Amino acid sequence: MTNKIADFKEDFPLPELSRRVLLSTDIGSDPDDALSLLAILNSGINLEGIITVNGNVESRCCIAQHLINLFGERSGRKIPVAKGESQPLDVRVPPFRNFEDCLVDWSFIDQGKIDVAGDFRFKKLSGLGIIDQGIKFLAGELSKRSYTIFNIAPLTNLAKLIEHYPQSARSIEKVYVMGCRFSPGDLEHNIRHDLKAAEIVFQSDLPLIVVPGDVCEKYRMPDYFLEQMQSSAAKYVQHMTKAYLGLSTAKALASRQIAGESMPKIIIDYTCLPHQVFEGLSFEEKVVLSEKKKLLLRELDNVYFPLFEPEQYFKCYSALVEHLNDPRLNFKLGNIVARELERIRVRDLSVADVFVPYCFLHPDQIKTKKGTVKFTSHGESYLKPEKKHEIVTAINYNHFQEFLKKYLR
Repeated sequence: MTNKIADFKEDFPLPELSRRVLLSTDIGSDPDDALSLLAILNSGINLEGIITVNGNVESRCCIAQHLINLFGERSGRKIPVAKGESQPLDVRVPPFRNFEDCLVDWSFIDQGKIDVAGDFRFKKLSGLGIIDQGIKFLAGELSKRSYTIFNIAPLTNLAKLIEHYPQSARSIEKVYVMGCRFSPGDLEHNIRHDLKAAEIVFQSDLPLIVVPGDVCEKYRMPDYFLEQMQSSAAKYVQHMTKAYLGLSTAKALASRQIAGESMPKIIIDYTCLPHQVFEGLSFEEKVVLSEKKKLLLRELDNVYFPLFEPEQYFKCYSALVEHLNDPRLNFKLGNIVARELERIRVRDLSVADVFVPYCFLHPDQIKTKKGTVKFTSHGESYLKPEKKHEIVTAINYNHFQEFLKKYLR
C-alpha cells in the first residue's frame, strides 16, 4: 500500500470489487457494524457471507438477516448469515451485550411464545434461513476458494477457525481487523472482549491489515447524516442508529447531576405547569400546554423509550428544552437545565467499523506502516519493530466523509 494519500477520486478501484469477502460482526451492540454492512452492500463489495459473534449471536443473526432481506428486495442479492461463537475464548471477560433484542424486527419473533410478562422467543433460526454452525460454514467456504475477511468484532470466530480448521485458514487472502489502540493505557473493545482470540490471530501467519480504533476515532459522523437514508435497508439502520443515540443520551441524563441533585428529579419536580400559566390563555392554548405536559413527563431517562421509539424520544427531548426555557414558568433553573440537556444530547457517533470497507476499497487514501502487534496481559496493544502486520496510521477523512454520503443511503 502506498504511503501517499491521494486526492479525492469519485470512482472506486474495480479490482477490489471482484475479491470475495466474508464478514465477522457483532452487529446490534453499536450501530457502526450495521452502518458498515450497509456501506459494504451499497458499494458493491462482493460479500458472500456473514458470521455473527460475541454474546447474543441469535439476536445479531436476526438483525443481519433482516438487513440483508431488506437490501435483497431492491438488489435481488441473497447473502447467507451464520451463527458464530457466543462465548469468548478468554473466560476472564464476559461477552458484550447492549439491548440487541430490542432491535430485532417483529417478523423474527415467535408470537405464539410470548408470555403474560411480555417475554418472547425468536423463531427457529433454521426456519429463518440462518445457518446454525458459523465456524463450520466459514471453514466450508474457505475450502472451496480464497476470501478476504472483514473482522469488525472480537476475533473469536477467526481464532476458532485457526484452531479447528487450520487448512481452511490458509485460504484467507487478507484479514482487515478493526481493532487495537496504540495510546498507552487505552483498551479497545474488540481486543478486550477476547484477548486470547486476538493473541491466536495475531500470532498466526494470516496477513493482517489493522485499522486501529484511535485512528478511526479522529472522525465521528454527525447525526444529520442519518437523514439521507431513504432505502428500506437504510431506514432500518437509521432506526438502529437513532435508538443508540437516544440510549446514550438517556444514560447520560440518568447519571447527570446539578448541585448534587439528579437531573431527572429536577425535571420531574419543575415541569409541572403552575396554575397561573393557564390564566389568560385560550381553550386551544390550554389543550396544547396540557398535552405537552403529559408528553414531557414521560421517562426521558428510561432506556427502553429511545430504543423502541427514538423519533418520539427526541421530539420529547426537544419539547422539554423548549418547555424549560418558557419564560411564563419563571423557573430559575430552567435555562441552566435546558443548556445542560442540550450539552449531554449525543449528536455524533463512532463509525469505526465503516473504515474497514473504506480501507479495502481505497488503499490510495490511507497511510500504513509495518510492525508486529503485541498485547499486554491487560489487553493493551503495542508495536514491536518486526514487520509482520500492516497498520493503518492515517486516513483521508474528507474523502471518507464523501464515502459515507455516497454509500449510507
